[in-house]
Amino acid sequence: MLETNVTISFIKGQRGGLKLIYQDHSYICVKQLKGSKYWTCSKQRSRKCMARLITDLDVQRICARNTTHTHPPSFVKE
Repeated sequence: MLETNVTISFIKGQRGGLKLIYQDHSYICVKQLKGSKYWTCSKQRSRKCMARLITDLDVQRICARNTTHTHPPSFVKE
């Protein structure tokens, strides 16, 4: 699945890194391989959330996703 018309934005995290915002959930970049960036939900540890995204290196397109979260959207509160 390749999504090109999606709304992606970024915020600065508490430790200074960038967080990707997609559908009102925040994600952190966990690795970068072969032209792709791999993102996990920022609540992965605290809420055991397994939602993930894979984007191209420029973060212009979502190449794959699992956006089933174990919690409601709350990126503003982080």
